[in-house]
Amino acid sequence: MSSSDMTIIYQMATINLFKIDGSIILILGNLGGILNLCVFTQKSLRQKPGSIYFIAFCISNFLVLWFGLFPFTFSYIFNIDLSISHLIYCRFRTYTLNVSIILPESYLILGSIDRILITSRNALIRQRSTYHLAFLSISIITMIWLLFYIPIWFYTEIQSPVPGVKICFFNPGFYALFMSYSTMFIVGILPPLLMTIFGFITWKNLQRIRIYPITSDHNTTNLSSRDHQLTRMLLLEICIAIIFSLSGSILYIYTQVTANINTSLEHQALNYFLLSFSVNLVFIRACLSSYSNFIISKVFRKNCRKILVKYFLSYCHQRFNEINTLQITARGTILRMRPITTMN
Repeated sequence: MSSSDMTIIYQMATINLFKIDGSIILILGNLGGILNLCVFTQKSLRQKPGSIYFIAFCISNFLVLWFGLFPFTFSYIFNIDLSISHLIYCRFRTYTLNVSIILPESYLILGSIDRILITSRNALIRQRSTYHLAFLSISIITMIWLLFYIPIWFYTEIQSPVPGVKICFFNPGFYALFMSYSTMFIVGILPPLLMTIFGFITWKNLQRIRIYPITSDHNTTNLSSRDHQLTRMLLLEICIAIIFSLSGSILYIYTQVTANINTSLEHQALNYFLLSFSVNLVFIRACLSSYSNFIISKVFRKNCRKILVKYFLSYCHQRFNEINTLQITARGTILRMRPITTMN
């Protein structure tokens, strides 16, 4: 194949990556996310502080799908990119994309710290895992990232690197360089490193505990069954996040290193496809949460069945009432329309 043919192949692969795969990820991600929220907001689970981190994680995954993936999918399906025609939307999209990508990993790190507390040998340390700490930690880390990315509103513009091509990106200079390296470190290196450390500590603690109702004995480590299930779900989420984050980071570093080495159109198209694929890994990871929970947790599967049966029975009951109402209305109409005969 010629160089121009390969360039076209890479461009079509990039388009289909968001047009076809993006649509599938949106559907699966939203269905799974709704199921996740339905399960973790149930009374039996939301009483646990660990569930608060899972709820925040689920909500942040929704943000990733709707503020991150949906604009890409919409622009490729309808060939309309509002980010290159409206500056405010350009900055809003860049800001929400960066914030939404970093939030899920941050909540997983907070959740892993909570699991370290709850699986500690010391009962006094276990008691530090509270609702107040969960809400406070989530609020603080969310505010930090919202403030950290505020400069995007001032250093992002609609640019034209070559005639006839417009992009929404950071202004060339210090901030663009800062965002390139900070994204590589904050998103690609630091979260997997912290999750690996905290996840390993949690796993080690989990190996030496007993699954019983928590007691006040300082010399034993007891863990409730539901906390044990939440810990297993979190460890699997951490493994998935590490795999996808490291894979995306490797691809991102490769595109940045080779960007100035080979400037041919074919290589640029390949780099753009790899960069798009690395971003797509973030979206794939965001839609896997409920399905991984379903595989690893018996409690989650049990709650899923209860929810599905509940809504199915509710739907059947509603349809049954609607049919009865229609039948009663039809009988009443027939009775009113029946002719009245009189005897002469």
